[in-house]
Parts: sequence; C-alpha cells; structure tokens
Amino acid sequence: MLPDIPELARTVEKTKNNLVSLLAEKDKYISPEKSTELIEEANAVIEGLSDFDASKIESQVQEWAKLQTAVSDYIERGTRVQESANTVREQYTYMIKQRNNTRKVIDKIILFGASKEEVKLNEDTFLDF
Repeated sequence: MLPDIPELARTVEKTKNNLVSLLAEKDKYISPEKSTELIEEANAVIEGLSDFDASKIESQVQEWAKLQTAVSDYIERGTRVQESANTVREQYTYMIKQRNNTRKVIDKIILFGASKEEVKLNEDTFLDF
C-alpha cells in the first residue's frame, strides 16, 4: 500500500488538472442541456480537491517510511538487547553457582580435609567472593 500512495496522489492531481482543463473548454465537450448539472458536479469535485497536494502526500509517505524503518530498527535492536540480557542472566546464574560450589569445596577442605593439626592453611586459600 505505502509504495502505491505517491503514484495514486500524482494520478489524482493529474486527473483533477484534466478536469479543470475540460471545464475551461466546456463548450467543446459538454452539451448545453447537460451543462449546468455536469459543471456543478465538476466544480464540487474540484472544490473537494482544493486542499489536495500530491507533493505534500508524497512527503508524508516518505516520513512514514522513515518511521517504519526506525521502528523496525528499534525492534531489531530490542531483540538483540533482549538476547544479550538473557546471556548476561545465564552467565550471572552460572557464576553464582560456581562461586557457591567453590565455597562448598573450600569449606569441606577446611573442615574435613586437614587430618594433621600442624597443617595450616595459607591466608590466600580463603578467596574473597
């Protein structure tokens, strides 16, 4: 639909101009007995199109197309951001689990691993999580 609108607007503009040209030479084309009725109808159509501006419509269509492109880009970027957010959440969850597992192992080593009292654990053994 969007690509057809500018062409349709130009066609309406040309048709209106053709009607105006015909009315300028109405004696050639309109019989006197139908003159009043047809001229009134033609003038009503022309009046209805008095504010019609094909170039303005074309400009609005271009703006609409830009907006559609911007929305499409926004949606695409939003999808990538969402995917990145999901990846970060997964990484965060993984790191929390690994930190907790590492702490459990350290706790087991400290509580149950040293069988000799003279074995002392170095301060570096206790990692700051």
